[in-house]
Amino acid sequence: MGFKKNFTYILLLLPLWAICIPELAPASNAVMIEDYQIQLFTDPDPLIAEKEATLILKILRSRDNEPVTDGKIYIRSDDRPQDAKTNGRDLKIIPEYKAATEADEFGNYELRTIFKEAGAYYIKVAVKGLEGRIFNKPLTAGFTVTVNVSVYSRSKLLFILSTVLVITLAALYLIYSRNRIPPVKSLGFNLLEIAWIKGLLQSKYVQPVFQVPLLAVFIILLVLAFVDIQDSGKNLSVIVIWTLWWTGIIFTFVLVGRLWCFMCPVGALSEWTSRIFKPRRLFPAKLRNLWIANFMFVLLTWLDIQIGVVRNPVVTGSL
Repeated sequence: MGFKKNFTYILLLLPLWAICIPELAPASNAVMIEDYQIQLFTDPDPLIAEKEATLILKILRSRDNEPVTDGKIYIRSDDRPQDAKTNGRDLKIIPEYKAATEADEFGNYELRTIFKEAGAYYIKVAVKGLEGRIFNKPLTAGFTVTVNVSVYSRSKLLFILSTVLVITLAALYLIYSRNRIPPVKSLGFNLLEIAWIKGLLQSKYVQPVFQVPLLAVFIILLVLAFVDIQDSGKNLSVIVIWTLWWTGIIFTFVLVGRLWCFMCPVGALSEWTSRIFKPRRLFPAKLRNLWIANFMFVLLTWLDIQIGVVRNPVVTGSL
């Protein structure tokens, strides 16, 4: 019954994930210009005609992969590929160029635009200055992106809504069935009936054996979020937390219930703090359920869309 209950909660969360998950295209091939590496991301992916899009340029120093700030970046797009050598003209006589805004301190520059027609577009980038330096002749680069017809967007939206509806109905049916079907007596056996296993699991030392090492790893990851390279694709903290840690929590929750809660370092800190300060008031009984956790999960997903949690090591460490 525990597995079925957990699986039901996962089904209920999937529609929210399908709606909230951000769409960010993988980076185009990096372009090397002098001592800098430039990558282009697009949001959404794929680009849709007549729909607002964001072009995101990420600029890193080639020698150390550190983000480059204080840049003067200009972007324009053509309806067909052109010779990149023509991009070095004086910016004053090219009215199509638009200034990209510096989105954060991690080398990301953004420009919002709308592609009116479907097809291949050549995105031209002119870098007039970086890190306080002003170039006599702008550094230039080019990327080709594909814009799809808007009907694709409607089809995808219809598919997502249909999937959300099916998953929601399936989850509600499982909840309904679980409440109507009488519980079946388990054919398994209780591991606590084995003396040495019972003694091991009831020992006051067994939980700290797992919690303390994980807490040490957690602190190391927290520090790395701030001091490691500020590139989400290479920052060890971001990779471990969002690729391994987060995925592991989801799978353990489905397969072995609350096993992770037994060794969670964050839960350990909360428990040890409660033992030290001994709060006089208990958490309200009506709020002791999974709905607050579900709400926080949706909030975290929304924050990722708005500020790019998984793409920002400092934000990851702060949370």
